[in-house]
Amino acid sequence: MGKYEKYEKYEPLQITAMLIALAALGAALKIPGFVPVLPFAMLPATVCAGTAAYFHSKLPKSKKCSPFSRCHPMSFFIVVLLGNVLAFLELAIKLRQG
Repeated sequence: MGKYEKYEKYEPLQITAMLIALAALGAALKIPGFVPVLPFAMLPATVCAGTAAYFHSKLPKSKKCSPFSRCHPMSFFIVVLLGNVLAFLELAIKLRQG
């Protein structure tokens, strides 16, 4: 089972993405000037979550957890991706208005 060793590292990537997202959101709450750069600060979290979801999809079924379990990375990736897209859209709308 050595060929799946690389893909079994999706959990540290998912935890890293959660920590990056938490740090970025905490900074946005505490530092008012940080809000405009929030979408850019969330990009590493989006990449880590996407990589974790990709690695998870490459594992055989015997090594995967249920899609409805708490450790499945795809749901977190979707949330982070949608949040990042909405943050970029908000920034684009603000820049367009003035």
